[in-house]
Amino acid sequence: NIRYRNGRIDGYASRLHYLTEWIRHNEQHGIVRDITDSLGGQIVAKPIDFMTTHSDRYRQLRNNPALTDTLRHYETAAAQNPVAIVPKQAVAAIDTTIPEGAIIAIATTIDGLDYAHIGFAIRIDGRTHLLHASSSRRCVCISAEPLADYLRSVSHFSGISIVVPSR
Repeated sequence: NIRYRNGRIDGYASRLHYLTEWIRHNEQHGIVRDITDSLGGQIVAKPIDFMTTHSDRYRQLRNNPALTDTLRHYETAAAQNPVAIVPKQAVAAIDTTIPEGAIIAIATTIDGLDYAHIGFAIRIDGRTHLLHASSSRRCVCISAEPLADYLRSVSHFSGISIVVPSR
């Protein structure tokens, strides 16, 4: 119910590949609430087409034009629903208002992609840090630096969306 369109596993295209889709789908089903706009998020509209413009990187798409066309349809629909993003330079100012345990979706400047990373907000000494699967450290860990500093350290991170469980 959380990861697939209408809760049905029906091939590769039934998976919610983009976080934009995942957030909207799970909001519609009452599972999560996107609270980014209430924390100063700005609406950002961006083309979403990374998978179909880079289909050679996905073995499921490489030789399957029909599947690529189906995903293109979902990408177009996702791009028509702009998301709220707190710019990374504004995250320090809202640090203490980010709920502990919130899902932190990290937006990216990479063309065609909405988000590049995800984790959970963890409070340490009054500051928000990120519990995440670190590719550089090759483990699940808590960021050594506060979230605002972590975001500034990665040039293609542009900001965050904050999502909390509804239940």
